[in-house]
Amino acid sequence: MRRILVASLLVLALAARDARAQQVERFPRPQLDSKADTNDWEAYFDYGVKLIKDRPSAAEAGFYWAQRLAPNRAEPLVAHWVAFHMRDYGRWERYVKGDDPRITNDPQIVAHDSLRWRARARNPFVSEGLVYYLYDALPGYWGDDAATRGFLYYSGAKFPQAVDAYRIDVKHGARKHPWKRWSLAQALVGARRFPEALAQVDSLCAALDSASARTTSSYESKEVLDLGAAMLHQVLGDTAEARLAAERGLTENFAFYPAHTFLGELARSSRDMEGALREFELAAQLAPNDAAVMYDYGSALAFRGQIEPALAAMRKATALEPYYALPWLGIARVLDATHDAEGARAAYQAYLDRAPRSSAREIAAARDRIAALAR
Repeated sequence: MRRILVASLLVLALAARDARAQQVERFPRPQLDSKADTNDWEAYFDYGVKLIKDRPSAAEAGFYWAQRLAPNRAEPLVAHWVAFHMRDYGRWERYVKGDDPRITNDPQIVAHDSLRWRARARNPFVSEGLVYYLYDALPGYWGDDAATRGFLYYSGAKFPQAVDAYRIDVKHGARKHPWKRWSLAQALVGARRFPEALAQVDSLCAALDSASARTTSSYESKEVLDLGAAMLHQVLGDTAEARLAAERGLTENFAFYPAHTFLGELARSSRDMEGALREFELAAQLAPNDAAVMYDYGSALAFRGQIEPALAAMRKATALEPYYALPWLGIARVLDATHDAEGARAAYQAYLDRAPRSSAREIAAARDRIAALAR
């Protein structure tokens, strides 16, 4: 198989930290088809997917706007990273080789690497099928080994076939290269075979623990793997194990804010609002420039009746990402509940200006409240 860049999750985390001061390029908002919903992140994502092979710069603009409309989604971040590298195949080839410090230390490279890390931290199983286009552009040809077949099937969303190929690859190579199990786990998630995916993640974590026990020279941080295990436990209905897995990730790295967000969501779903607020507050302290995190924190504060801090958090979310609809709805509901009719009407309208058509119930409710408040 063509050599794939291997970067530890710890290195990616450090790249994300160092990239916070870097401004990822801004793009003009693409002109979509007249029937497209310009408030829907998926419309811009689909636009980018259609153009990624032949017009990567236009595709990158689509992915950029998808992530602005939905800063809580992982898919646009990975796609943005792919499109950025598609724009310069020579740079991509040097990046894959990994031996040119001018490339690996380039501020734009570091900033875009942070997009990929954030995507994996938001959803460890986010599809990376679009990466196919990057490797297909490299010199050479595709091999016929199990790992290559698995990658090609996975990239084409042929998950059962990818599972079969990756199982062969794991059988013959996972002892020396345990991360092969992660590729199999991703394919199993795509095939919705969640118990088997969890077994692979557990085996990978055990292998990494065993390797670190045998050497003191290196250590693989596993917080993203633990978050992936937590999500799988949640899908399988085992909330207690989901919580333990996420907490395990925090023993790896207490500053790993997606684990705090996950624990906050678990607590909220079980009506433990004190626990939810505690976790969302920690996430907000660790990721104060993440609009989705600030919205979750504001929502938890509002539920606990802490009105002014809730409004401050959600207003910060709108300042960080003005096109993100949900914080505007949160502000409107808080102002509505505190009898600020004028402020609530303005916030409801701001939400309607940004809400995707798929949010039909919330749109109808906002319109009803605007009408009622105008009486």
